[in-house]
Amino acid sequence: MLSVTSWSIRGNHSLKQEEVRPVVNENNFIVFAILETYVDVSVVYETCRKVCHRWKWTSNGILYDKGSHVILGWNDDIVDAMVIAQNNQVMHVHVNMKADNKALFCSLVYVDKYYIDHRALWMNLNMHSLLMKVKPWVLLVDFNVSLNPEDHC
Repeated sequence: MLSVTSWSIRGNHSLKQEEVRPVVNENNFIVFAILETYVDVSVVYETCRKVCHRWKWTSNGILYDKGSHVILGWNDDIVDAMVIAQNNQVMHVHVNMKADNKALFCSLVYVDKYYIDHRALWMNLNMHSLLMKVKPWVLLVDFNVSLNPEDHC
């Protein structure tokens, strides 16, 4: 069974890294996305190795000047993962199970705080949905907005 999850961690420091490791290990996650990390692209690999040292890692940090919005990690012994498209708000990924050659598509989304940028994201997701049609596709999202004004401090 393929277990995929995401966590909006809001920042990066060693305590956050220590929180992620047991969550991944105790739940046997195979694919794990960390959203809103702000990890500089130059240290993504080094930082993520502290969490799961045998995994493969990638991020969209090169597309955003304040660090990575999305970091993706996967257990390379079990799955192959390939980024098929990305921008500063979304990373579209093809995940293939090595044991049975079954595929899953994931879109990992960190919605920008500025509403004007939301239009570009929705256009991107709409175009990607046309490619997915009947393929298994999951969206893991930090919408970065509250549904109701009273839900926001």
